Amino acid sequence: MEQIVFRGGKLIDGTGKAPVEDVAVRIENGRFKTIGSMNEVTISEKDTIIDTTGKTLIPGLINLHVHLCLEPDEDSQSFCMKESTVAMALRSLKNAQIALTHGVTSVRDLGAKGGVNLEVKRAIEAGWFQGPRIFASGPCITAVGGHGHFIGTEVKGQEQVRRAVRENLEAGADVIKFMASGGLLTSGGEKEMAVLSQAELEAGVDEAHRAGVKTAAHATTADGVRAAVNAGIDTIEHATFLDKKGVRLLKQRGAAVVITLTPPYLIEFMGSDTGIKPEILEKSRGRFSQKLSSFKMLLEEGIPIGVGSDAGTPLNGHHDFAREIELMVQHGGVSPLEAIRSATQLGARLLGWEDRIGTVDEGKLADLVVLSGDPLENIVNLRRIEMVFKNGKRVLL
Repeated sequence: MEQIVFRGGKLIDGTGKAPVEDVAVRIENGRFKTIGSMNEVTISEKDTIIDTTGKTLIPGLINLHVHLCLEPDEDSQSFCMKESTVAMALRSLKNAQIALTHGVTSVRDLGAKGGVNLEVKRAIEAGWFQGPRIFASGPCITAVGGHGHFIGTEVKGQEQVRRAVRENLEAGADVIKFMASGGLLTSGGEKEMAVLSQAELEAGVDEAHRAGVKTAAHATTADGVRAAVNAGIDTIEHATFLDKKGVRLLKQRGAAVVITLTPPYLIEFMGSDTGIKPEILEKSRGRFSQKLSSFKMLLEEGIPIGVGSDAGTPLNGHHDFAREIELMVQHGGVSPLEAIRSATQLGARLLGWEDRIGTVDEGKLADLVVLSGDPLENIVNLRRIEMVFKNGKRVLL
């Protein structure tokens, strides 16, 4: 495999430490080999030299919540229900490639019709296609008629939950996704929708954890968050209507939250006259400010907050992960350095891959993004991507 040396520029290594100027980074056999000053990293005649003077290097970004099978259409649910499994797999692959070319080298796909996310993952791993590293759940597990039923497996009772978990595990799932509350994009009120019971969630988490597999739960309501945390879920997705009791439970249990600021922001402020259903627009009023309130509660208590955009929801493209990070900085008050750490090192930890990805560190897989601007000066510079490398191989943009 090609030996590459990046010379010059600024390195933000993903750990949250201050950046290093005039750095040199060597990649060998798909891994970071040496990181140091330009005088410390030797050059051989076999090396490909890339001059990154005036540029910024960051680890490959990690999006912890996507739905590759969904297009950012005004009505993604109806769209999904009409499409064939084959067409959906091809669409998922296309969306995965879009994410990669925008600096996202790893994604966690939390629900796909027919488990197509698992097939796309395998195709990329086999080297058939370029794409990000995919951590896939297969179909999400939901109550009969519950939120996400159009990309999930509907269950009733603890034994059916356990069976659905086993089926996903047998199919190769990296994470198991449960629905612990209703949701914005499913018709009806979130609190009134059919949801998995506390006992059902506990059964599902037990089944997944016995196999050594992490769990995630869609939980927007305060009741849903508490039920999921009490069941032992590893990451809570969304946590829109969080209360103090839920925050205390999260802290006690050591669970993390993936807050997904992008969907309510886009629907509330950009959704008018787009074809989004009036019911969804109405439910979205004030939702972004509510999300920010929950976000700040989590920050105050030091709860780990992973970065996920929920890409594939209305108006929310797979090219736009940078927006989630921008919202954390511009509206949530997080520093650019800490936001980047959350989207790299912390993301890797929540995936259980902190020893392999997430930071520019010797021996880790060489996922690297080269930016033409400095995101610490202005976070929107995360969009100024010049080069992306995954496993030490340059991605064709």
